[in-house]
Amino acid sequence: MICDKSKALLEQMRIDADEYFESLYKRFNDDYRVFADVLDSFNCNTKTQPEFAFRDFWLQKYASYSMESELCNWAFELFNNLKRFYSGGVFELFKTKQVEWGAPPIRIKREDVPTNSDIEQLEVEVTIYRGLSPNEFESKNFAQS
Repeated sequence: MICDKSKALLEQMRIDADEYFESLYKRFNDDYRVFADVLDSFNCNTKTQPEFAFRDFWLQKYASYSMESELCNWAFELFNNLKRFYSGGVFELFKTKQVEWGAPPIRIKREDVPTNSDIEQLEVEVTIYRGLSPNEFESKNFAQS
């Protein structure tokens, strides 16, 4: 399914690899393997640098799937998440991920927050309210936003 190196990369990104791949399998069935291939192919910053790196990868390996397909869009978002992580670390990834394009939950830790932040101004416990759609409310499947 996913090699140990890719699993370790996801863990560095604060992504639960098992949870992520289980959700991908539910959505894409056996095509979930595309995401493991993205991780294996773009496992360092220099591999994400050419402007058309993802497009070239997709056309070379997955040309039978449209560049407009949901599978491609979600795989491209994983690629973008890798670029965000390589350029700014976990905190940058957390701030800029695009949930609507299939970005998995990023569970940051205190050490991921820059030391020059104003987090120390927060109380120990903070209650945060956010809006949600009627479908999300009814399903009780609340996601991080």
